Amino acid sequence: MKITVIPGTLSRALVALTLVAPLMVAVGCSSGSSAGDRTDSGAQAGAGGGTAGAAGTDGAAGNVAGMDGGMDGGAAGSAGGGGAPAAATLTSIAVTPAAPSIMVGGTQAFVAVGTYSDGTTQTITTTASWTSVTTATATISAAGLATGVAPGTTVITAMSGGVSGSVALTVTAPATLVSIAVTPATPTIASGTTQQFVATGTYSDTSTKDVSASVTWASATLTAATISAGGLATGVGAGTSVVSATSGTVVGSTTLTVTTAALVSIAVTPATPSIAKGTKQQFVAIGTFKEPTTNVMTTQDLSATATWASATPATATITTSGLATGVAVGTSAITATRGTVVGTATLTVTTATLVSIAVTPALPSIAKGTKQQFTVTGTYSDTTTQDLTATATWTSATAATATVSNAAGS
Repeated sequence: MKITVIPGTLSRALVALTLVAPLMVAVGCSSGSSAGDRTDSGAQAGAGGGTAGAAGTDGAAGNVAGMDGGMDGGAAGSAGGGGAPAAATLTSIAVTPAAPSIMVGGTQAFVAVGTYSDGTTQTITTTASWTSVTTATATISAAGLATGVAPGTTVITAMSGGVSGSVALTVTAPATLVSIAVTPATPTIASGTTQQFVATGTYSDTSTKDVSASVTWASATLTAATISAGGLATGVGAGTSVVSATSGTVVGSTTLTVTTAALVSIAVTPATPSIAKGTKQQFVAIGTFKEPTTNVMTTQDLSATATWASATPATATITTSGLATGVAVGTSAITATRGTVVGTATLTVTTATLVSIAVTPALPSIAKGTKQQFTVTGTYSDTTTQDLTATATWTSATAATATVSNAAGS
């Protein structure tokens, strides 16, 4: 800092300087004292600021030098009183979920969130140290994944730098099977036909589950019906049989009636469906049976046991379970056969239909005033694709931001 005082214009010069550090004032006199006094006053004023100013040869020079010294000292003092702020420290850890419960063999992922002295938070799941107080109840991995070992309760803790957070984890015994329901409840089938049964288990926690594949199936009267390991019963002769599903000591059952009714017709539904090329249609075959002695008519789903065929495979194909697929435009007779009885439906296959549109590029960014060419590709029911850029109708949701043209090449 430089201050100039022109001789003869002032009888006394007073200069004051205020800094961020404590106030420092340097004063020099141009008259009323000896040169030595003026020099001392400048030097002393500079020293009062923290760093002594160089002594001048007269009062004015000493005065300015003192101000410079005071300025330098004040600045140094200001710098010395500052410094980098202290780093935030971890003050607490929250572990979530708060009070989880899992079954033996089940797992639970925990998350640890640290709160710091400056009020910020941070997920520290992967850096915290995880422990389970009772490892005989549950163990926990370094990543915070707990596994239930035995029924009971344990405390799960996440620790980092001496700070910890904990939650209680409850491990319960697996739910036990309490009952089995066999469906359909009391079906009737003709001799030589089949019936698929389903076993549904109900557990101690009120949950239910299809246990058809794990139970043991049995037919009490094999002269009336047999049953496979998967629960598919076959009528052998007129009569009834108790069909049971067993798991451990839990048993569920129903009664199957087998008649000598003869299959008289098969209805294939839907009767005249139309599908687009490349799409599918599920057909169902319902057989009508007639009891010879009573003339009672009954019906049964034969979809799984009938023989399915498509008269024109070039137009449509069909699986053994009655699922047809359109191959080319045209029609084809779909048949379901059981013995000498045949049921028929007519399937029409139309041209492929548009099922989706993809616009590219997906997320472009352009400068104001510039242009972006988009392309639209359509995917059809037969999985073919086609460029629809010229035929699609283009719109911009926010015309104030960007416009789009429907004219080719614009």
